[in-house]
Amino acid sequence: MISMGMPGKLPLFPGVAVVLELIQKVSKRPPFFDRRDKGEIRGDQALPLICLKRSLNQPDFLGHLSSLLNQVDRPQIMHIRIDVDKVHEAAQGQREEDRDRLDSAGDTASDAPPPASPPLLPLLDELCNRLSEDRFGTWRIARFHHYRLASFLTRVSLRDSQTRDQHLRIVDALKAWVRNSDASNSSEPGPGVEQLIPDVTIRTSLSAFGMALSLLLRLRRTWVPGLGRRPRWFMNQIFMVPQHSTSFLGFAERLTRNQRDHENETEVKALLTHAFLEDLRSVYRRFHRGLPRRQGWRRTSYVMVLLDNVSAGNGGWELLELINTVRNRTGEPDPLLIIAASQEQPPSMRKARPVKATQALDALENWRQALPSSRQSLARDARYLLIRLPGTVSPKGVGLPADAGIWTRKDGFRPRKPHFLTRRGVLELAVVVAITPVLLLGAVDIKNHYEAGCSISGLFAGPFSDALNVEAYMVEVGNTQCVGFSRDARQIFTSGDDSAGGSSERVRRLQRAIFEQNDTASRLHALKPERAIVGIVYMSGFSHREADPDTDEAVAEELEGFLLRQQEQNTQRQTGPLLQITVANGAEKMAAAEHVVRRMFAPLLADPTILGVVGFNRTVQQTRDAIRLLGGQGMMAVGTTLTGEGLATDSQLYFQLVPPNERQALLIANYAQYRNKKMVRLYHPPLDAEDVYVRTLVEQIRRKLSDTKIAVNEFVFPKGSGAVPSLCAKAMDHNDELVFYAGREETFGEFLVNIAGGCHDPRRLPTIVAADAVSRFIAQNRNRVQPGLPGIPVSYVGMGSLVVLAGQDCLLGRSNAKLLAGSQVDTFCKGLSKLRNEIGYEQKAPWVGERVGGTYDAAGMFIQAAKSLADGSGIHRAAVGQWFRENPFRGVTGLIDFRASRIGFTRNIAILNISNIRDLATQPVCDYLIGDLYEKDQERSENGCP
Repeated sequence: MISMGMPGKLPLFPGVAVVLELIQKVSKRPPFFDRRDKGEIRGDQALPLICLKRSLNQPDFLGHLSSLLNQVDRPQIMHIRIDVDKVHEAAQGQREEDRDRLDSAGDTASDAPPPASPPLLPLLDELCNRLSEDRFGTWRIARFHHYRLASFLTRVSLRDSQTRDQHLRIVDALKAWVRNSDASNSSEPGPGVEQLIPDVTIRTSLSAFGMALSLLLRLRRTWVPGLGRRPRWFMNQIFMVPQHSTSFLGFAERLTRNQRDHENETEVKALLTHAFLEDLRSVYRRFHRGLPRRQGWRRTSYVMVLLDNVSAGNGGWELLELINTVRNRTGEPDPLLIIAASQEQPPSMRKARPVKATQALDALENWRQALPSSRQSLARDARYLLIRLPGTVSPKGVGLPADAGIWTRKDGFRPRKPHFLTRRGVLELAVVVAITPVLLLGAVDIKNHYEAGCSISGLFAGPFSDALNVEAYMVEVGNTQCVGFSRDARQIFTSGDDSAGGSSERVRRLQRAIFEQNDTASRLHALKPERAIVGIVYMSGFSHREADPDTDEAVAEELEGFLLRQQEQNTQRQTGPLLQITVANGAEKMAAAEHVVRRMFAPLLADPTILGVVGFNRTVQQTRDAIRLLGGQGMMAVGTTLTGEGLATDSQLYFQLVPPNERQALLIANYAQYRNKKMVRLYHPPLDAEDVYVRTLVEQIRRKLSDTKIAVNEFVFPKGSGAVPSLCAKAMDHNDELVFYAGREETFGEFLVNIAGGCHDPRRLPTIVAADAVSRFIAQNRNRVQPGLPGIPVSYVGMGSLVVLAGQDCLLGRSNAKLLAGSQVDTFCKGLSKLRNEIGYEQKAPWVGERVGGTYDAAGMFIQAAKSLADGSGIHRAAVGQWFRENPFRGVTGLIDFRASRIGFTRNIAILNISNIRDLATQPVCDYLIGDLYEKDQERSENGCP
C-alpha cells in the first residue's frame, strides 16, 4: 500500500507497546466459529472509537502506525490515513466555489437543473472515496450504493415541476443517478445484437418483446429501474422517520437540498452515516439471504481509518458522534475501526479522564463490560475509548522493555489468513467430491435426529431460521434429546413417553394451540400492521429420558398461562399488541440451556419483535450461563420460578417474578417463631456447585435460623434418594419441632415414607414443610397416592399462592371473593375455565397450578409495556426493561414491583398446608404469608394471609 511518509523521530513512551497491542487486538476480526471466551456468542464484536489524546511534543503516532501497516506483506489490513484539517480546508474552498456558482446561475436565466452542492459531510465523503481507491486491489470497497444515493439526494436541488405528478422531478433525478452510477461501473462495449443472435426470426421476436416491455415501463413513469433493494432499506431504517412518507419517492424528496428545510439536520447526517456503515456491513456480511458469501468470509481484519488532527471545528468529532449515535440506536455491529488523534478531548468526554497508555488493554476490557448498559441508555460516550499518549522519551526511558523496539515488529499487524475453503474453486470442488459421503452421513443424521424427537423439517430449516432451529443433543452417553426452538407446529417438544397418564400429550396439545395462536397473530398483524407483535421465548426443560410427570405438569401449567394470555390478546376486537410465543427446549434439567442460547439463538436475538426470554425451569449453572449470554446481547430474561441467589448479577436485564431463597429462608424462620417451634430439622441432599438452587437455599436457611434462638439439627440424605431415619423410631413427641425439606421434588415421596414410617400417632410428628420445588410433587395426584405414603399433614412453600388459594371456584370460572383480587382474577378464571374445556384437559388437583399465574402475569407485563411504549417505530428491548423498573403491575399472582430491585423481594410467598397428603380433594390452606398481596395496604389476617 502507498505510504504517507514517516517522520524521523519515533514515538516512544511508556505503554506504546500496550497501545499497539490494543490496536492489533481490535483490528482482527473474530472467526465465525470461534469465540474469545467460552461464554461469548459468535460473530463480529462491537468496535470502540479509539481517541488518542496526544501531548504537544508527541511525534506523528498515526503516521508511524500507517507506515508500519504498509510494511506488512500482503494481504495487509485495509487502512487509510486522513488529515482532517486538510479535508476541512478543501471543503471550505468547495463551498465558496459553490456559492459563487449559485450567484452566477442566479444572474442568468436557465432551464438547466442547478449544480450539485458540496457533500453534507465532507469527511465521510473522503472516507468513501479513499476506501474505493484501486490501490487496495481486490480488497477495495468499490460500491457505496446506500451512501452515494443518500449523498446524491442531499446535494441535488429540484426545479419546480410543471406537471401534475410532483414525483416526476425526483424520478428524473434518480434515473440520472442510476445512469451515472451504471456508466461509472461499465466496461468496453460488447458485441452487437447481430453477432450475439444471428438468427433473424429470433432477433425479431426479441425486438418485439423489448418494444412491448419498453411500452409497459413507460406506463409506469414513476418506476426507477436500477435502484434494486435500496429503497426498501431506506424505508426500513430508523432515521428521519421514513413512516412519515407514503413512499420512497416522497422520502427521497425530503432529502433533497431545497426540500429539507423542515428536517432535522442531525437526523439527515445520521442517515448518511448509517448508509455508509451499511455499505461496509454488506461487504463484510458472511451470509446473504441464508447463503454464505465468499467475500465476507475472506475479510479477516476490520477497516482501519486513522484520523489525524481531529478537532471540534473541522468536523472530526462530529463524525465520531454520529457513528456513536448510529451504533447506539441501531445496535448493529459494523467493521469500521476509527483511531482518532488530537490534542483535545471529544466534546462528549470533556470531563472524562483519559486512561494511561500502559492501562489501554485493561481499559478495553472495562469498555466491553460497560457497553451493554451504556448503549441501552444511548450514552453520548458509549463507544469512545479515550487514551492519553504521553510525550516521547529516549529508548532508555520508556520504562517497559517491550516498548523500546516495538516499531520494528510488524508481524502482529498481519491479518489472519482466510480459510482455505474461501479460495476460488476450493469449496466447489469439495462439494463435488464430498456429495456422496454427505448423503450417506445425512441418512445417519436423519436417523439420530428422528430418534432424538426432532422433526425432519428441523434438518432443512437451517441454523438461521427464526421459526425453527433444532438439533440432537447428547445430555449424557445413551441419552440424546432434541433441543432448540420452534415457533410453529413443525416441531413439538416432549419426552415422547406417555406412561405417566398422558402428561406429555397435554404438553403437546398446548404447544399446538400456542402455535395456532402465533398464526392468528400473524394474520391479524397483516390486516392491521399498527398492532405490534410482541414476541416472547418460553424456555424450559421439555424433554427427559424417563417418564417425569412432575416436570410435564409444571411445563404444561406455564404453557397454559401463555396460551390464556394469547387467547385474550389475539382477537379482532382487541386493538393492542399481538402475542407470539416461541418455545425453546433446554433439555432435561436444563442441561443444554447454555448450548441452545450460544449456538442456536442468533436468529431470535436478531428478531426485533422478540422482547424477552421467560421461564428457565430450574436454577442450575447452565441456566445462569444462558442468562448471562442473553444479557450480553441485550435480551431480557425473566425467571418465573427461579429462586437461587446471585442471578441478578449475571445480567442487568434479568428480572425475577418470585422471591429469592433469602426470602424463603426468612419465611421459614418467621414461621418457626410464629408456631413457637424449639427446633428446626433441616434435611437436604449433598451440596454441589451445579445445583445452585439447593446450595443457596441451605446456606440462607442456616444464616436466617442463626439469627433466632431456635436450635437447628441438619441431616444430609444421599443424592437421588430420600432415605432418612424415621422420627417415630423412638417414642418421642416432636410436636414442638419443624422439619424443612430443602431438596428437589424427585425424592420427596420417598422422604415422607421414611420419615413418618412406623408412626402410630401422627400428632407426635413435627410440622413438615417442603421447599417450593415440591409444588410439582403436590400438583400430581399419582405422587400422593403411592404405596406407603402416610396420610399426614404436609406444608410447602408456594410462590404463586394467591392463584392456588383461588381454589376450585376459579376452575369453574369464578373468582374467590375473599382474595379481594379485582377484575384481573375474574378475567383469568373465566378464561382458564374456557381454555381447559377447549383443550380437553381434566383437572385433577382441585385448584389452579401456581405456574399458570406466573407466565400469565409475565406475558401481561410485556403486553402492558408494549402498549405504553408503542410509537410506530418499533419497541426497543432496553425500553421494555426500563418500563419494568419504573411501573408496578397488578397481576393475578399479586403486585409485581421492580422499582426497588429486579428480584421479587416484595412478592408474596406463603406456607400452604394440606391436612392430609393422600386426600386428593383437600385444597391447600394458607398457614403463613409474607410479601405484597394485590395492594400494598390490603387487609390481611394475623398470619399475613388474605
